Amino acid sequence: MILEQFFPTTSLFLYCMPQRLRHSLIALFVLAGLAAWTIQPVLAAEPVLTGLVLAPGVVTLTSDQTTVFTLTGTYSNATTANVTELAAWTVNGGGFTGIPGQKGSFTANAVGSWTVTAAIGGLSASATVTITHGAPTGLTLMPTPASVTTDGSVALLLYATDADGNGWDVTSVATWTTTETTGLISAAGYKPLAAGSWSLTGTLGVLTVTRAIAVTAGVVQTLSIAPAAVLTVKVGETAQLQATAYDADGNLLTPSVTWSLTNPAVGSVSTDGVFTAIGAGQTNIIATAGGTQSITPIIVQSASVVGSDNDPQIVAVAKPSTVARTPRVAAEEVERVPEVTTQTPEPTATTTATKAKTNFPHPWIIALILVHVILLAGYFAWLMRRTNSWWWVPPVVTSGIFLALYNTAFTKGTYLWWPWTIIGLTIIFISVYYQRYGPQEASPGSMMSPPKNPPQ
Repeated sequence: MILEQFFPTTSLFLYCMPQRLRHSLIALFVLAGLAAWTIQPVLAAEPVLTGLVLAPGVVTLTSDQTTVFTLTGTYSNATTANVTELAAWTVNGGGFTGIPGQKGSFTANAVGSWTVTAAIGGLSASATVTITHGAPTGLTLMPTPASVTTDGSVALLLYATDADGNGWDVTSVATWTTTETTGLISAAGYKPLAAGSWSLTGTLGVLTVTRAIAVTAGVVQTLSIAPAAVLTVKVGETAQLQATAYDADGNLLTPSVTWSLTNPAVGSVSTDGVFTAIGAGQTNIIATAGGTQSITPIIVQSASVVGSDNDPQIVAVAKPSTVARTPRVAAEEVERVPEVTTQTPEPTATTTATKAKTNFPHPWIIALILVHVILLAGYFAWLMRRTNSWWWVPPVVTSGIFLALYNTAFTKGTYLWWPWTIIGLTIIFISVYYQRYGPQEASPGSMMSPPKNPPQ
């Protein structure tokens, strides 16, 4: 028997029983074993994890703040349990330096938006974390040039950093100051106005940052020569000229100045601005610095009184290409012979004749007069064949136009006798026409109205 082979004691016990009872017990044990083997898997089954929930699902933190996530598991038997300690935690985002702490404890570190994920087996749950910068602990003034000219400006950029090294722009909310009292400084930048060594300071709350900057004068903007008045020297004399340069903000400059003359026949000028007169006449002295020029005229007279035998040779000075920053001599002054002050109470005949040269007509003036005469002659010839009651208007208008043109373009308001010559010619033409035709009932210019003869 099977039971007798494995359990000798039991076999002895069963052997002493009646055979029918013994067979009944054996059958009962077999059935009990089969039942236990069949229901054992059902009794040993446990609930299965079917889902995960991570809380809080959305959270906003500042740098260095900490939050604790809770992971809740849902099982197949509809029960739930805290499975935070059973999960594996990860955070997305390259360069992220803050990682979850001890099973669900999360410390914010880097500014940005991140996703925290907890996983158990093939199940996972996520939460979104937004991190903003913390309180500023330091300021950084972005690199600025060590020096700048008064012609330029400096852009300002101020960054604040928190304890975790997160940086953000605070240029527009910072307070800006500079040791240059005339300088202009704000979030828009720094505009120096005076040369010197200054400092720029940005302030945010109790934090400040300072940067030293050297300001140098800008390029030459204006250049002046002293003395500013027209100089008059005699042959053999010298005159000291001084050039002063300023930048656009009025800062005094000390550039290298180059001196030159437009008429070397009357003198020479040294590198330090000393003019030496060598011949009678006129010239312009030009000072050049940093691409800017300034011009002053100078007149050289003979050592003796000017007479008919020693009139100085006057050379017209060419106008320089750049705009002069000091008054120039007018056109008539260039062509006029310098006057010499003498002790003689009345001018000599030679001096009077010399001054008369000032009124000598310009070739263009003669051309204007000829054009005016031709226009008037043609107009009156036309009137002899046409009727025109306003015949006197064109002579008056053309005379006014030529007079204004002459006065504006050539004399610049200087009184001369040529304008009166133009007016005189106009009057002569009008008078001749009037005497030829005279006042009559018909309109002037009518060929049907014979001229009236003066009374005998």
